[in-house]
Amino acid sequence: MNKIFKEMRTQAAPDESTVSGLIEKLPAGTPKRRPKYIGGVIAAAAALGALTITAGAVSDWTFSFLGDFSSIFGEKAAEYNTVTVASYSNSFSEYGFELIGAATDGHIMSVIVDVLPPEGQKFTEDNYPVINWNLSFDLQLENPSSGYGVGGHHQVIEQSPEKVRLDLRYSCSLPMDGSNIFIEAKKMSRDEEGNLTEHDPIWKANLSTIGSEDNISYDINPGILKFPKLTEYAADTESYIVPNRAVVGFLSVTLYGDTSQDSPAIYLQHNKPSVRLKDGSLREVSWSGGGGSVTADRVRGDIIFEFDEAIDPDNVVSLILGNYEIVFQ
Repeated sequence: MNKIFKEMRTQAAPDESTVSGLIEKLPAGTPKRRPKYIGGVIAAAAALGALTITAGAVSDWTFSFLGDFSSIFGEKAAEYNTVTVASYSNSFSEYGFELIGAATDGHIMSVIVDVLPPEGQKFTEDNYPVINWNLSFDLQLENPSSGYGVGGHHQVIEQSPEKVRLDLRYSCSLPMDGSNIFIEAKKMSRDEEGNLTEHDPIWKANLSTIGSEDNISYDINPGILKFPKLTEYAADTESYIVPNRAVVGFLSVTLYGDTSQDSPAIYLQHNKPSVRLKDGSLREVSWSGGGGSVTADRVRGDIIFEFDEAIDPDNVVSLILGNYEIVFQ
């Protein structure tokens, strides 16, 4: 992950005169901080009001932030890039932000964001942003249908006085390919007792995606997969999955079918699942969410398992859950 995005840095950027002219057109009182462009085809910067400018738009994204995609996919690497356009507006009143990369296979989205200290300052041990305490990130779809939900988590890739680089991971009960997606950062203000008092948006990114044509779908019939209760984690009943279809993408495996109303999530979170690759090796995966509707005594929907790093879907031959192995054929 820390082999950071050399390809992005060498792509086209607007010329110096264009940048300078646009900066000078900002409203009076707007900080004249020069945006750092991150590669691709860059759209013109424009004023959005005091303290906010458009920092750039990017197309033809590379996958450097997920590792060396060419070594995983060969000449097919570009076919997996479903994020076709990305743009973001930036606030310099609290933090600066740079959108470094984004990718989705439709089920999992990875977004790399740099959080920068306020203009003229550096981060210290006392003022690093603490995600979900004084800074939060949310994902929204442009036209969500009823009952959709988003789950997410983050990982700090790099932390220094100059920036904090985050990998934001999201799963969604609706497909994230073929969509317009918004990532929003919010400043979280708290009182002396730690209670949240304000939750103000300070940054937003817009991602446009196309369909994930390279996902592989399998019809499966492994029967009822039963999992024991884990009373130490407040799972006081057995749970089960009855899957009938699996979809393998480059960041996830998604099972479709029925589950018990007492979710198997607790068992799957504490007994790490894995996928088996063609060479026989195992790669650990994480339960990342899912959704569905209640039918009789079951929930009909999906369960998403997330890869830490990208995998060619064609290289995944099975999913292992506890004592069960679901073979993809």
